[in-house]
Amino acid sequence: MTIMVMEGNSASTAKLLITPAFQGKAELQLEIASGTNFYSEKNLAITQRNTLKVNQQLSDLTSAGWELVDVHPILTVYSLLTTRYLFRKAKS
Repeated sequence: MTIMVMEGNSASTAKLLITPAFQGKAELQLEIASGTNFYSEKNLAITQRNTLKVNQQLSDLTSAGWELVDVHPILTVYSLLTTRYLFRKAKS
């Protein structure tokens, strides 16, 4: 299973993508920062809420028996940063 967290500056690029879908979810929308001051109180709060959303999804996967295998940060043209999490079903 692959989770891709795309942090971008538009609704089309700020997403969490899940392949294959997990618990009926293939995509979760993330909030986007506004303005030019990334470190404003408002933007830091948005970053914190997005981090909580990503952490909850990763925790849900672990609880369902998925094991985190690898993490790859990737810089892309379309988003500021993409992080790819690779999971495998844990052996019992």
